[in-house]
Amino acid sequence: MADPDTLSEPLARLLHELSTIFGKRLQSVATYGGNGEAEALTGGSAGDAHDHVHTLAVVDAIDVSDLRACANQTKAWDRRRLATPLLMTAAELTRSLDAFPLELAAILAHRQIVFGTDVLSGLVVAPVDIRRACEVQARSHLLHLREGFIQAAAEPRALGAIIQASARPFRLLLESMARLEGVDVADGNRFAAHLETTVGVTPGVVRQVLAAGGPKGISATDAQDLYPSYIGVVERLVQYVDAWQA
Repeated sequence: MADPDTLSEPLARLLHELSTIFGKRLQSVATYGGNGEAEALTGGSAGDAHDHVHTLAVVDAIDVSDLRACANQTKAWDRRRLATPLLMTAAELTRSLDAFPLELAAILAHRQIVFGTDVLSGLVVAPVDIRRACEVQARSHLLHLREGFIQAAAEPRALGAIIQASARPFRLLLESMARLEGVDVADGNRFAAHLETTVGVTPGVVRQVLAAGGPKGISATDAQDLYPSYIGVVERLVQYVDAWQA
């Protein structure tokens, strides 16, 4: 557990507020950063900006009065760059591992306990559940790319906008597959090389798509050249994860 004296002032205040609301029912509070997979559990609401601190609060029980008390704090939390805490009971957490495998695997991997006991210790997401979620994620990404191409009528600037907007979801897809493979995705070039070896995709295309998500985006000419290869890479990812076995 983190040293209470080292906590930031906003996080220390959050712990005080949660303790006031839940009292002895508050078992544990963990931060888990702004990982996009884990953010999906909150629904990506406006208050859950990527630069906000994300927390999971595990409690014995939750009732409507607790939700009302938390609702009274949401504006203050947002001002202090705190995402609305993810509230779960220990039983819900355990029973949700197969329902939210990617999201909870991300929390398990990046959590830091800042209050109470580590109730997540020993929890493991089954590889079969991660594989299924990766397939859903990959197939959805492929369908959106195809639909986007049709709607853009192959216009280069419109294709560039689609590539730029899809770069972050694509990164999350790669991170999900890295988790499935047990590979560290922190080194983007290394993981791109891993994809080339195991999946048969071209690292250059992967790097171009990820770079397009930056502030400079991608030129219309480059987008027109990249889009077909981008679709091809995602098609290959779908085929790979569909046939994947532990």
